[in-house]
Amino acid sequence: MPETGLVEGTVTMDGQPLPNVSIVFQPQDDPKARASMALSDEQGHYSLSYHADKQGALIGPHKVSVTTPSDAPDPSGQAKEPIPAKYNSKSELVVEVQAGSNDIPLELTSK
Repeated sequence: MPETGLVEGTVTMDGQPLPNVSIVFQPQDDPKARASMALSDEQGHYSLSYHADKQGALIGPHKVSVTTPSDAPDPSGQAKEPIPAKYNSKSELVVEVQAGSNDIPLELTSK
């Protein structure tokens, strides 16, 4: 297994915790590399998993996307994503994962 750093933090929108959102850290150096994922809890806290039996994310820069899992599209047939595109489909969020433990808060804004 490649070297990873443990990653956890809190995801917020306009200062309020974002519960039950999906967080994906995709390595920037190698877009084909395995991404790390997490689902935030009721307080917006997340802890990344790299593999079924390995926590964390690969060392280095990552593009981060935050999305709301949706089971039901709106009446137009389109899923309505309350999180702005700059944090998911057109993510501008880039963070650096270091060896060891990383506390990476994701502070999003609705504007």
